[in-house]
Amino acid sequence: MPERPEILHLPVDVQTIFYNDLGPQRREEFPRKIDGFCRDLKNIGIESLPVAYENEFVRAGFYKPPYRDKEGGRILDALSFGPAYYPQDSAQIYVKAFNDTFAEYHLTDELRRRGTKVLLISGIHTKYCIAQTIEGAFEECAKDVCIKVVYDMLADATSGQAILPEDDPKSHKDYLQYHFSKLDRKRLQFVTSEEVLSEYGQTAPRPQTSAKRSAASHDR
Repeated sequence: MPERPEILHLPVDVQTIFYNDLGPQRREEFPRKIDGFCRDLKNIGIESLPVAYENEFVRAGFYKPPYRDKEGGRILDALSFGPAYYPQDSAQIYVKAFNDTFAEYHLTDELRRRGTKVLLISGIHTKYCIAQTIEGAFEECAKDVCIKVVYDMLADATSGQAILPEDDPKSHKDYLQYHFSKLDRKRLQFVTSEEVLSEYGQTAPRPQTSAKRSAASHDR
C-alpha cells in the first residue's frame, strides 16, 4: 500500500526509562500494545515517527541509526522503544529537549513539508508530555492539521505510581477533554485505535489487530 504522508502517528516518550515507571505488569504490556498499533498503521500505509525525550543538552531534531547526537554521543534509550517495531523499521526518530514536542520548529516544518493533514498522538505521560504536545501542536499547526489523540494508547505514571488509572482509557480521555475544553473540537478529536484503523484502513472486514492480539494473549 502506498505511503500516506497526509497522516502521521507520533508515539511520544515510548522509551525504556519511562516504561519502567509503569510498574511490572504495564511495563511489559504497554510496549507490545504500542508496537501492535504501529504495525497495524504501517499495514495501511501510515508512518509512525517515534519521539524520544532527552534534555536541554541534546539538540532537538531528526536522528537516524545509530541515533547519536551531533557531538557523537549516544542518545540514551533511543533504541529502547518496543521489542520489535522501532529498531528494525523506523528510518528515523525525533528527539525533543522539552515536554512539548513542538517547542522547537523542526517538527512543524516537517509536517508542512509532508503536507500532513491528520496527526495521531499516543504515548506516555498524559498529564505532562502528551498534554503539552497537544497544546503545542494546536498552537503551531491546528489551522492545517486535525489532531487526533488515540486515548486507548496513552499511559501516565511516575515512579511506578499511576497518576491516572492505567486500565481505564476513558480517564485519559476525560482528563484531556476537560483540560482542552475550550479548543475547537473539529481540530482536536479523541479516538480509539480501532476507530483509527477502521476509518483509514480498508473497508473490508479487518482481521484482529496486533494491538488487540497482544492484549488478549496478555489476559490469558
